[in-house]
Amino acid sequence: LKAVCFLGEDSHWIYGVDVSNKAVRQKLSTMNPTSPWEAADSAGKEMLSMAGRPMSKGGCLVYALGTDQKLYSQKLASMHTESAWELLGAAEGMCSIFVDGGMLYAVDAEGRLWQHIIHKIGNSSEWTLKSQQPIRAVGGLAMEEGLGHVAENEVKVKKIARPSGVPAVKFEPWSKHTGYYNFGRDLLVDHMTVEQAKAKVLSIPNCTGFCYRGQPRQLLGRGA
Repeated sequence: LKAVCFLGEDSHWIYGVDVSNKAVRQKLSTMNPTSPWEAADSAGKEMLSMAGRPMSKGGCLVYALGTDQKLYSQKLASMHTESAWELLGAAEGMCSIFVDGGMLYAVDAEGRLWQHIIHKIGNSSEWTLKSQQPIRAVGGLAMEEGLGHVAENEVKVKKIARPSGVPAVKFEPWSKHTGYYNFGRDLLVDHMTVEQAKAKVLSIPNCTGFCYRGQPRQLLGRGA
């Protein structure tokens, strides 16, 4: 799996995105190390991340960050049957999402945390940068009273002490090198921007980086 989440108030199921970028689910009561995951989206939409938001009249609205760098939504109740995803807007460079109330949070390929008002995603408003400290994903901690949660106007992060004997590691999400890369094989050859390539790397199993010719602003992609 690449990501997991709980959708709605039904805690009997845990949902996730597998290495093929498909939504899957499994019952917690029967989960074991070898139990299989079943498809959760009848449409088989390719996505990087998934999050849920309770609806005022009951049920849950599911949000998905597609591999095409766009945001979609639909009701959880219809996800397993007709599965009609509604396009909300673009999420260029984002890799994972989390919903809290009327706000949507997203982590980009550089590990930065961004925020957007959900009902304004489809218009020209821009994402608001909330934190430049690199992280891999964000989630709610509302069930852990006093330990932290994601609020509407600020982000409170639960701090976890490093175990004794474990050295401190500075997280560097990307490193840049000049020269010819001749190791392994191409997993994908395509044309895209550098930011799109970073997000694409995270969506391809066993992919460790990408290379290109010319300046970064030139769309002369080589491959991942």
